[in-house]
Amino acid sequence: VSQSRYAVRQIGKGIVGAAVTTIIQEPSRRVLVWTAVGGRNWDSWSHFEEVVAATAKANGCEAIRGYCRVGWKKKLKTYREIGVILEREI
Repeated sequence: VSQSRYAVRQIGKGIVGAAVTTIIQEPSRRVLVWTAVGGRNWDSWSHFEEVVAATAKANGCEAIRGYCRVGWKKKLKTYREIGVILEREI
């Protein structure tokens, strides 16, 4: 398992986004997982997703998975919904 942290900067605007990814080994494949991603004005730095995809490929991953808010479905159109994550407070 390896973990990476990214910060996306725009000239004159400082950091506009950040992400944390982890590569996991499943029984039949490696997957890069977005464990956290956020920022402002996604449309201005959405090309960053291609950097993450290239990193995944370079590390032998066959898929990228994101644990994110439902609203990200509108922005990450090439992704498909594969489940629901549930949590309860104790």
